[in-house]
Amino acid sequence: HSELAEVHHVLSHWDNMYLSEEGKLVNPDDATGAALGAVLADVANRKVSRGKMEPDKWELNREAWESYDPSFYHINLRNHQTAAESRPPLPGDDKFRVKPKSFCPPLPSAHRAFCRLRRDVTCDSTILAITYRTLHMHIRDSRKKKDTSELRGAMAYEGGDKSETALARAVHLLTLGAYAWQDASADEKDWRKDGGGSIGSVFFDRTDDAAAPTAKEWVSAALLANPRVQQASE
Repeated sequence: HSELAEVHHVLSHWDNMYLSEEGKLVNPDDATGAALGAVLADVANRKVSRGKMEPDKWELNREAWESYDPSFYHINLRNHQTAAESRPPLPGDDKFRVKPKSFCPPLPSAHRAFCRLRRDVTCDSTILAITYRTLHMHIRDSRKKKDTSELRGAMAYEGGDKSETALARAVHLLTLGAYAWQDASADEKDWRKDGGGSIGSVFFDRTDDAAAPTAKEWVSAALLANPRVQQASE
């Protein structure tokens, strides 16, 4: 029952109570275990072990991965890394016909004071410059002989060292930014109150009489702008 104990640890008290009450309808003698088994049966397939002493394993359904949050704070970095490596790839014969999916689910609703932090973080010039460099280092066409010695962080290009974890973190941040800015409108007069206009932001120098930044402008700043322009430095 060590797996059950780990599940209880990441659930809230209310969730544990609900799990227990629902489980009583399935098996009163093992209420929580019965409910957990029913949940697992909905989201995963059980792989029966061939060894006598080896426990059965569960394989998460492909569609269930859409609900996985790479930033869930009750899961440590090592387990997140394991999840990233276990995530099923797109089928080889259907790679270009699969509907694109978001890297992570949308963030839950929050107070306005907290929502503004999402825009502040995802339009910070330093963070965007780092994500830009991370993407460029990993997905650039290495066949093109372009001098990288003058680039900031040129050491990252040496030796061809790449990190799936670093790339995943960059994509994760950009996905969160897309969620934060998707409803941004040029008609918002007090847009700074919703975040994105603080010191360090790529929109900090925008005058008060100018139109509010839009989702299109955020995409341009995050993915198309040169980091030197983003940070207004050489």
